[in-house]
Amino acid sequence: MMKTPIEILQKYFGYSNFRLQQANAIENVIAKKDTFVLMPTGGGKSLCYQVPALVLEGTAIVISPLIALMKDQVDALRVNGISASYINSSMTSFEQNETLNQLKKEIEERDHYDMNRDISPLRKAEDAITVDTTSKTIEEVTEEILKLVENL
Repeated sequence: MMKTPIEILQKYFGYSNFRLQQANAIENVIAKKDTFVLMPTGGGKSLCYQVPALVLEGTAIVISPLIALMKDQVDALRVNGISASYINSSMTSFEQNETLNQLKKEIEERDHYDMNRDISPLRKAEDAITVDTTSKTIEEVTEEILKLVENL
């Protein structure tokens, strides 16, 4: 049974209600509408993609220019029981490949369970991955994303 955005907000993030325009932005993302969110620092932008990633099927790929923010968000997601990873320029090629291999393994495991619902009726939280865009052109970022998706 698919969880609602408010159920995910309460279960994983511990908030009782959305703030500002989060609910509207989240509903637009879930409806697969192009969505532009402009909020101040600390305004709750991250939930506008994290909640839909947990509502929708599949793997969410988030592009962020801030390495420190990637780490903080992935750490917070993991504390809340959500499978999450990041890849950035501070990691060695080996670490990046290990992260991608782990993501691939988790996706294969999830897909196996989805195809065999009688074996495990529980649906695990979806995976998330971020890509470091520091000092890269949009072409380089796009190429990196396409390679990531291709290899999933």
